[in-house]
Amino acid sequence: MVILDAAIVAIARLNQLSTLALVVLFSGAAWVLFISLINALVHPRSRLGASASVGGFHACLHGKFCLGKCSLGRGRPASQRSVGSILFWSWDNWERHACPVPLPDSHADLSPWNHWRMPLIVKEVSGELLAGPVLVTIEYNVIAEQESTFLKAMRQYSRVRRRDGAYQWGIYRDIEVANRFVKIFLVHSWAEHLRQHERQTKADCELEEQVYSYVEAEPKVRHLLYVDSTKM
Repeated sequence: MVILDAAIVAIARLNQLSTLALVVLFSGAAWVLFISLINALVHPRSRLGASASVGGFHACLHGKFCLGKCSLGRGRPASQRSVGSILFWSWDNWERHACPVPLPDSHADLSPWNHWRMPLIVKEVSGELLAGPVLVTIEYNVIAEQESTFLKAMRQYSRVRRRDGAYQWGIYRDIEVANRFVKIFLVHSWAEHLRQHERQTKADCELEEQVYSYVEAEPKVRHLLYVDSTKM
């Protein structure tokens, strides 16, 4: 249980896919081991005439999954109305043997929207496109009065980049120019970056246009390939 708890905390804090995969592996192993040990301890009681205790154990074990799924559906309305109204709603659904958690309404346009300009690749590096990670930097000259709203929009935009395949994302401020910000993100390969172009949707267009409304000029985009100096 200690390993499982530590893994849950780590999953909430880590962003790198390779590290997350290792943590999830250990957390899954800890969970399976815990369930196996608990079953091994409880089931012998059924041979000693304590079948009711075993039944109660399984009811608690599997019932918590339903409660966990329902908690999100109850918690959000409870914060806006009252606990009593949510308890009444939960009891009414329990009588119908259902505990629905409706998905949020969404009218986002998820049709493809590939508008990015492909960079001109020089022949000296064309043979290295299959090797190593790709670093993409985007330079923004932000309107001075719009810095806070720009950064807020960029936090939302980071979800788009991570969804499309970036395993690291960040935004930095230039120490020489006050209103210049540089966004960076890393993808595992050039092929993965090309797939990012294909994963753009028209819903992302609205957020990108919002970001562009806070800058003074067209952002400057650069693509950099990782160089393994040990092979030089």
